[in-house]
Amino acid sequence: MVLLPRLRAALERLNPGQPPEAISAAIEELSRNRSAMGLVAANREMYRLLKDGVLVSVPDLERGGLSKVRLRVVDWDQPAENDWLAVNQFTIKPDPVALEFAPSVGALSTIAAEIRLKLNPNPPDISAVMGQMGQVLDQSITGIAIRDQGPPSIDLSKIDFQALADKFKQKKHKKTELEELKALIAAHLARMVQLNPTRADFRE
Repeated sequence: MVLLPRLRAALERLNPGQPPEAISAAIEELSRNRSAMGLVAANREMYRLLKDGVLVSVPDLERGGLSKVRLRVVDWDQPAENDWLAVNQFTIKPDPVALEFAPSVGALSTIAAEIRLKLNPNPPDISAVMGQMGQVLDQSITGIAIRDQGPPSIDLSKIDFQALADKFKQKKHKKTELEELKALIAAHLARMVQLNPTRADFRE
């Protein structure tokens, strides 16, 4: 999600004198869909654009043709609150690869918090509003009795594991059945992890 008016205003403030075409080109590059690149590659590229700026082509009136100009996205020397808000939004949790970016995100988050505190040392108390929102949500969200619609619960303490072991001993192809069971469990866990990557630890 990109807040285009804020992004355009920040680019215009950080790059005075640049033509509107350059600002629009930078916005197009920053808001480009990078889903096909993969999560890690997309985050690395966005971090590079925030750190080094966006290279765009602008008309060269003196020599004709086009020339390359690098537009700043963040003022690292004197950052404004909105600049750091933009940087602070980039996260890839809960994917395990987020650990690679944790030091950078932690440092930027700390700096952003300090800047917000200096810019707004006495933020308004919105606890009452948040409480009212919580009440509205509590009244709006309803639950369902999952057990009534799903299979009955199983009491693991009542399973006769000795009987299962004895039955397994009678099998002629123990290794084959064991491998089939392992494959079945692995396939089921793979589907679970695909639906929710946070289950990766559970699979291990």
